[in-house]
Amino acid sequence: MFGSLQRIRNISAPVAGYLMRRLWCDACIVGGGPAGSSAAIRLRQIGLEVVVIERAQFPRRKIGESLAPSILPLLDVLGVREQVESAGFPRPVGATVRWHGDVRFISRASHHGEGGLQADRAVFDHILLNFAFQKGARVLMPALAVSARYDKCWTVSASTQEGNIEITCRYLLDGAGRRGFLKHARRTRLMPSTLALFAYWTDHNLHSSETRVEAFSDGWFWAAPLSNDQANIAVFIDPKGRTLTQGDLERPYRALLSRSLLLRRCLEGCMVSPVIGCDAAANMAQEPIGEGYVRLGDAAMCIDPLAGQGTHLAIMMGLQAAAVTNTVLSTPTCREIAEQFYRNQVARWAQHFSAISAEFYAERAEVDPSTFWTTRAHGFPSIGNPPRAATTTKDLDPDTRLFWSTNAQFTIAGILIKDRIEEALVIFCRVGDRSIAFLGGVPVRQVAEHLLEPGRAYQIAARLVPYMGERAAVETVLKLWQFRVLATDESERENHKIIVPTQPLMGVAN
Repeated sequence: MFGSLQRIRNISAPVAGYLMRRLWCDACIVGGGPAGSSAAIRLRQIGLEVVVIERAQFPRRKIGESLAPSILPLLDVLGVREQVESAGFPRPVGATVRWHGDVRFISRASHHGEGGLQADRAVFDHILLNFAFQKGARVLMPALAVSARYDKCWTVSASTQEGNIEITCRYLLDGAGRRGFLKHARRTRLMPSTLALFAYWTDHNLHSSETRVEAFSDGWFWAAPLSNDQANIAVFIDPKGRTLTQGDLERPYRALLSRSLLLRRCLEGCMVSPVIGCDAAANMAQEPIGEGYVRLGDAAMCIDPLAGQGTHLAIMMGLQAAAVTNTVLSTPTCREIAEQFYRNQVARWAQHFSAISAEFYAERAEVDPSTFWTTRAHGFPSIGNPPRAATTTKDLDPDTRLFWSTNAQFTIAGILIKDRIEEALVIFCRVGDRSIAFLGGVPVRQVAEHLLEPGRAYQIAARLVPYMGERAAVETVLKLWQFRVLATDESERENHKIIVPTQPLMGVAN
């Protein structure tokens, strides 16, 4: 599994009797975690020259092993799914949860019945980084990015075991974790402070592969059985009012674990690692992107662990940061729209995942109104939570008369098309804070005028049939009604005429 680590480690070794101390690349990525590795893979697939600077020597421990099935399509995009699945990670189809007092099994399988992954992050993260190396990225590991200066291009100084290296690059991607590499990154809190205490166990008495999640008055427990007969068992608490030191975490950790109904028998097993304490607070960089750089992964945003999608989000950020990088480097005139696209994405992710975690906290607060739960039940006012769309699963009568709603408007925005951010006409839905760029696989610009004219549901669908076929047209009208883009209530009708650009927009087919 780790046979190529030596090759990565020695990427900057002496060549023909001297040490290569200067490198040039299109993009330098600081941090080789899932976000940085995914960006490196995608940039190499595009054809750009990439250098990755990773501080740690892989493999290394990392919390966050429970990956939902939704991560599988992202691994397909990267081309690394086969390698990940062949690693033999357990594939649980759900989780055992004790949240309201009773114990329940909650399914997390995909629509195709596929389970998620209980991925040992030491192995998973190395697979991604090694794949980036195989695709042609130059990986410096272990190496410390020491400093960077920018003057139309970046000069990054790095320290390796073999000596110092200077990297000149056109674009810098900061994926160096919560603290980041680029200095002076002000951050906004999304949730109150949370501390994670975790350790690895064998003989843990967890006899099936599903994740365990359990709430108690002062926090919550989480456990992930792994493929090597080990399990990562964690407890998440508020650090305020607690006197904890990194060298004396085992005693409070064991005391907390003894309070768990699902996990207390793990104490009969053998703890094979020290107890590690790490910051698990949700926060985001106030400026995730700027001239010549982009932040990704935890350097851009840390979501609350209760949302359970941190690694998924990191890979998504890596893919989108790669598209932004490609856009800025290949088409500098599109820099502003690419940067705004990324800012909007980070803000929406922050709202989305804050809303998910706040909802879980609120559910628990209903049965346990202790401080830990009530202070987290409404998110942080600095970011706010997106309004939920008043969607319905009811059938739409074909004769229902529909109008363009005041809840929606056409606007020009950046969208992701393959490996680039390009301008397009989109529908922005005020309710739910979502943007729609394609309907039935067709760019919105091609069908916009057909949506503005009122009509019965079947009539609007009939207008769309020539563009997308009957089934997609019917599903599109239903979707727009559910998202309140098309309204049945006369009071929500938008009366003024919206002007639709007649000239083709870049990136949108005629």
